[in-house]
Amino acid sequence: MTEAQMDTQHLVVSRVFDADRDRLWTAWTTPSEITRWWGPNGFVAVESSIELEPREGGVFRLTMHSAEHGIEVPMDAHFLAVDPGERLVYTEPTPCLPAIRSVVGTLTLTDAGSGKTEVTLDITMETSDEIRTLSETGWHESFDRLATVLAE
Repeated sequence: MTEAQMDTQHLVVSRVFDADRDRLWTAWTTPSEITRWWGPNGFVAVESSIELEPREGGVFRLTMHSAEHGIEVPMDAHFLAVDPGERLVYTEPTPCLPAIRSVVGTLTLTDAGSGKTEVTLDITMETSDEIRTLSETGWHESFDRLATVLAE
């Protein structure tokens, strides 16, 4: 991909889950929970690869593996801000995929009443339209998987 094909892309994925904010915070900040839902269909987050320090300046590293596609996709992020139970802001200044540059994501958990929580993931990255679309599809699939885990 040439630099001319990359530009600032923005995506927002939002869903109301039937779980309280504490449960969702645990799902996003506990390695054994992340392995149950993280990644698009056909991928798994390898628990032994997860390094997670949900604090300002902390790291978030993991590797997704797809036996179907025969690939591994690493992630190496750092938290810029953490408001426990409410918000995570992270950056991947040098993403591990050459088709993506400079990712900044914000996860927000908002009480939606009646034990429900709205989860909003807002991501800005330097990439192509095609990769942004693939990323958005992957996040929708991850949210589907998260909903299944929360329903158990």
